Amino acid sequence: MRKTDQKPQRQTSGCGVLIGAVISVFVNLIMLYVISTLYPFFPFVIDEQYIDWIPFAVLSILTSIFAEIVRVIAGKGSFLSIIGDMVRDGVFFSATLILYEIFPFDLSSISEVIPAELILRIALIAMLIGSGIGIVSHIVRIFRKMVKM
Repeated sequence: MRKTDQKPQRQTSGCGVLIGAVISVFVNLIMLYVISTLYPFFPFVIDEQYIDWIPFAVLSILTSIFAEIVRVIAGKGSFLSIIGDMVRDGVFFSATLILYEIFPFDLSSISEVIPAELILRIALIAMLIGSGIGIVSHIVRIFRKMVKM
């Protein structure tokens, strides 16, 4: 194959990665605040198991923030960035699996209008599948990086 036939590699600007990381960290900090302090105002939080789940959610959010910081420092697509993403997805998978195990919640206040329990169950399953695919993808990327070394 001639050089002119090859597609050019798409370059990611450092500014774009930085802006994306800042937005991600900001959103994660908001979620951290909501989950850590405002949970008594959620109508479906009547179960002690949900309150026991909060540290796992906090750990998942903190891991996501850490992975974004690593991505900015080490560079998008770097070995450390891929490891950080894999750890983030693994912690997210674990937290989602624990939340799925304590499901269902008391959603009677909104279940009359929409099938909330079914929608939430489908969303949790989709999150588990998505994070599982992400973990496998990161493992493949790590092996590809190791083979290129």
